[in-house]
Amino acid sequence: MTTKQYVENLTKELKGQMDTNLADRRKMKFWYNLGTIVTGVCGASYLAANPYFGLPVIGFAVSLQFTKKMKEDASKDSYNSLVGQAEHLNNMLKDGIDIKSETMKNRKDLINQKELTRKEQESNFLNALSSHRFASALVAGAAVVGGFVTSTLVPVASAVLLYIQKKKDDKVVSANKELEETVMKMNNVINDYNVAGKVLNQKNKQQTTTTKKVVVEEPTNTKSYSIEDEAAVDAYMRGLDRFEEYDYERQKRRI
Repeated sequence: MTTKQYVENLTKELKGQMDTNLADRRKMKFWYNLGTIVTGVCGASYLAANPYFGLPVIGFAVSLQFTKKMKEDASKDSYNSLVGQAEHLNNMLKDGIDIKSETMKNRKDLINQKELTRKEQESNFLNALSSHRFASALVAGAAVVGGFVTSTLVPVASAVLLYIQKKKDDKVVSANKELEETVMKMNNVINDYNVAGKVLNQKNKQQTTTTKKVVVEEPTNTKSYSIEDEAAVDAYMRGLDRFEEYDYERQKRRI
């Protein structure tokens, strides 16, 4: 596989993830809208007979829409991250890539830095997601309690819990957006590093083939390159061996 084919395959893989993202988002919206309609109709039907139950159930229907909006925003941020990675690869095909050893080292350092940032942001995101789930569970719990307890405190509690859930949802979206931006930047550097490594490896193979041909075709007592050139090639090839050790895996995320 040539380097160009490798980059094109990465682009196709990202396109597949984008298609999956859109399909999952459509399914998610359908089921949350259906759940909202069913729950909302149920709550409305109880308003006259038992408002202490009907109002919290309607509150739960609103909660489903809050969750749908949160997931939709998070999905869009994930999609935009994939788009950014695909555009980066396309630009790489048009503009080429820097394969200098200093650039490779800087990329490796940057990947390690981004990974530390990613882990911290992922922890923040997971904590925010847990808080959202707890808040939405309390909203659903208020609807259940309303079926057994006749008190104005239940609808009031439901409204307060809805407000809390909305705040938690906003934190999830914010944390996810930061995480997706870091993942995009990190994956772009990883792709740069891996693609440059493959370019170097291919150059190494071409040089090795050329060197073998020179040795075979020319007399053994003749050299077509100096001792200094030979040492430079050896150093170059040792560097390539180090590049082959690293084939960083890109981050794949779904919510």
